[in-house]
Amino acid sequence: GELNEKNPLVVRKAMMHQKDYLLLALFVLLGNASVIEADSLRGLQDIKKTPKGVKKPKPDSCLRKPFRFTASVCDYERVVEEVSERMKKLSRFCDDKSGAPPSPKIELHKILNVTTDRDVKMIIERACKNGKISDDSMDEEDERAFPFELVTGKDVSFNKEFFDGGTYWNEEVEYVPDTGKTVSERPRKDSGPGPKNKPKSVLKNDARRVKSIAKKLAVTQKISFPENIPNFDNCQLRSAMCCWVSDRLADKSSKGGSCQTSRHNRCTISDPKNNTDICYVDMSKSKSSNHVSGGFSIFDKKTEGPTYCHGFAWSNRDHDITSKFKGNTLFHVGMSEFFFKRGYVKNLPGAPMCGCLEQMPVVTRADCSEVRVAKSYIIGVDSRQRKVMVKQSSESKIEHVPCKGVSNRTNDLESYYERIVTEGGATETELDKLRNNHIVGENNCPSATETFLKSKGFVMQGNGSGNQNPSDTPSTVPKTMSPTKPPSPRKSSLPSSSRPTTVSSKVPGEKKGNNHNH
Repeated sequence: GELNEKNPLVVRKAMMHQKDYLLLALFVLLGNASVIEADSLRGLQDIKKTPKGVKKPKPDSCLRKPFRFTASVCDYERVVEEVSERMKKLSRFCDDKSGAPPSPKIELHKILNVTTDRDVKMIIERACKNGKISDDSMDEEDERAFPFELVTGKDVSFNKEFFDGGTYWNEEVEYVPDTGKTVSERPRKDSGPGPKNKPKSVLKNDARRVKSIAKKLAVTQKISFPENIPNFDNCQLRSAMCCWVSDRLADKSSKGGSCQTSRHNRCTISDPKNNTDICYVDMSKSKSSNHVSGGFSIFDKKTEGPTYCHGFAWSNRDHDITSKFKGNTLFHVGMSEFFFKRGYVKNLPGAPMCGCLEQMPVVTRADCSEVRVAKSYIIGVDSRQRKVMVKQSSESKIEHVPCKGVSNRTNDLESYYERIVTEGGATETELDKLRNNHIVGENNCPSATETFLKSKGFVMQGNGSGNQNPSDTPSTVPKTMSPTKPPSPRKSSLPSSSRPTTVSSKVPGEKKGNNHNH
């Protein structure tokens, strides 16, 4: 076109590209040139897109097409592993003509246009770092944690009573009668939903929300820890535990419970798997659960009955996964795995069914679970653009496994807590408190009980064997406390021989609460 009458253009249109006209016009308007030959614009092709009809230069790598993959870790070794696998699938193109085995590391040199492994590592490490979700983003995710009270779909009072060992969830029974057909029902006297005086198959229906959350939400999203429930308020040792005394599910998944073989009693007094010995319960530690101001229950090793205890612990570091996902672990232990899948229910007399370790019975040992979070990365490798791209998925897979303690001891809460200490997540002082006051070790119940009684002003009279007997009575009773009968339970789920020797003190003027001392 005629851009300037004083500066006529002399061009060879046959050799010019349309975009070159625009650049030429820009130069003329700025006064940088009056006559520009098309031959001088040949260098522009180096920075332009390849014109149609002209083939792009092929990359040196045999992995010419961009590819991506999902991995739980993002590092140099994982990328090399993936490149190696893809080279095997494309051996027809990737095998060295000289007969030497193909090298994925050399292939990465070609893909990224570098000459050393060090350069490749730096590129991949930088990509992984840039693709990871920052701690600030994780903090924002924590604020969006799923509220624990929505797990049951009930209110806080229902959740509180459930963890104390009550509600109709803990009353439902599944048993196998002589007909061999599994039957589920709720006791007829229960006030839960459903027609009166008509057994209903309700366990899988009433608690189906637990199954749904365990399958979907609990494995991908953080669940908040219910500190608004007194059972889990101020866990000073950062540990919680559940202890069950009944098995209510006639299924092989009960793993050791006696319900599946208890046809005669419809599983109403069936026992869970026995994995511990109960020493004593200090009722003053869990007043909101037993509704008394003080007192204690002492258990005899010979007559206490089978009890299953399972706990977990978390680090004192807020960003540690054991701390971040302790609400998920409580859901796994207290509801999903042992209540819904195995049918373990009911609490020990004077103690909650689940709570902070400080509120629970003193025992010789407990099984435990730990949380693992599998992160997910999408890693892309592009030989044409010569780069590695990484994006971390916002969703992580949350799973629980038997805890691993020191010296390769597994499924043991005390040993797991010791491991947390070695990792800097707890102190030696806290470990000593756990061992002396809560999980005392095998065969240490007699000495632990004796020490506790002395602190209360009692001395146990025994036969010297160290075992407490129901006939033994305190020889010294402080003036401020006198032995009385325990609060009357609604219904005992323990045989009379399995009930503990109990001393309790009732709050003056207190109304009789819903005490689950079965």
